[in-house]
Amino acid sequence: MRLIIYPHDMQSESAKRIQSKFKQQGYDCLRVRKNGAYAHRPNDVILNWGTSKRPDWYNTAAETWMLNRPENVDNATNKYRALDLLHHNNVPAPEFTRQRNVAQLWLDSGTPVVRREILRGGAGQGVNIVDPGEALEPARLFTKYMKKRREFRVHVFLGKVICVQEKLRKHGAEIAEPRIRSDEAHGWAFCRTQQGDYDESIPAYAVKAVAALNLDFGGVDVIWNDYYQQAMVLEVNSAPGIDGQDLDNYVEAIKHFMLTHE
Repeated sequence: MRLIIYPHDMQSESAKRIQSKFKQQGYDCLRVRKNGAYAHRPNDVILNWGTSKRPDWYNTAAETWMLNRPENVDNATNKYRALDLLHHNNVPAPEFTRQRNVAQLWLDSGTPVVRREILRGGAGQGVNIVDPGEALEPARLFTKYMKKRREFRVHVFLGKVICVQEKLRKHGAEIAEPRIRSDEAHGWAFCRTQQGDYDESIPAYAVKAVAALNLDFGGVDVIWNDYYQQAMVLEVNSAPGIDGQDLDNYVEAIKHFMLTHE
């Protein structure tokens, strides 16, 4: 049985790390392109790492053995559609609107608004927070800002939590906008945390969020509000950055799937 990795970017470090780990353990593992010469073999397991486009080699057999189908990744990477699916499946997520006048009402009531200029993108790209009293410019999507004391990334694979990390400020890092905890480049890093160090609703909502988007796996960003004692899902990453223990956990989860589906 082979593992075929279909990454959104052939330079994806996480995809490279997964391939390297599998090869080190004696597995046949390939990374393939959308328009590559790959031909599906019986029992090939395809790991779609964040790609929303069907490859040229896509067929019924490949679809059967693919983890995270492209059409579901497409929904997950579109901020508007993802929030809509989360709300329809009763997953706590920020209130959202495309209507500027509705977002203005939120501002007028004293609530900051998260403004998105693009519907797809990561690392805080095209995102800014507008505070009450400031001018609200047009955008593709507006969401209500919810205060958070802690933010987590919960990795879910086939309905099971395989790793929980907390996003923490890097020592000595200068933070331009502390309310947007985007990535390491902006002064934040994910650190592994232990069960019992967070409310049990956090992993539970993460599992529910992955299911709501019809994904097989994903890294779910969840915030925690102390005042309301409430968790809220921000988004699900279909190609999360992984290394160290979380990389090992993904590799073991993928191997288990492969062994149980021979």
